[in-house]
Amino acid sequence: MKWVMTMFLLIAANVGGAFELPALYDVTGVAANDVLNVRKDPTNKANIIGELRPDASNIEVMALSKDKKWGLVNVGEMSGWAFMRFLKNQNRPAATQRLICYGNEPFWSLSLDGDAVFKISNDDELFLGTIETIASVNRTDRMALRSKSVTGALTAHIGAQLCDDSMSDRAYGLSVDALITSDNGAAYYSGCCQLVP
Repeated sequence: MKWVMTMFLLIAANVGGAFELPALYDVTGVAANDVLNVRKDPTNKANIIGELRPDASNIEVMALSKDKKWGLVNVGEMSGWAFMRFLKNQNRPAATQRLICYGNEPFWSLSLDGDAVFKISNDDELFLGTIETIASVNRTDRMALRSKSVTGALTAHIGAQLCDDSMSDRAYGLSVDALITSDNGAAYYSGCCQLVP
């Protein structure tokens, strides 16, 4: 069982720093009766592990091959490589990006939609207040989030880096580390995130 974290990154225009990758892409230039193959390795000779429909959209590209011709994507519960010539970047501003993060042991969720709400497995939700986003002063691949309410507080770090949830063969393009404080004390949680529309 996985935990789910839903997050809208509310980044002011003057903060800059939308992550270059991961980013959402749409399949383009593939014939209506064909598919875009996803391969085990970034080469045309590698085994096909999945496929993307010619009208597939909201495909998260998490990394590029050394030659930048292939993008790392997920198909089902596996990660593989799709030819970037057939993927078009949606170029969505960071303020509209939503994240869903997964983790385990214990299963927990953190919903960030202007306000932060924390939940462990089936326990009651903990309201953590309105979210403030803080860009890194010297890096474009990291940011911090914080919020505080009368019931608790959140300090979180989001990093653009490949991440593994240890429960599947999927890759994730973002990592999260969150410190949650409440009447029960402080607890530190780590997980992986993916972009969704």
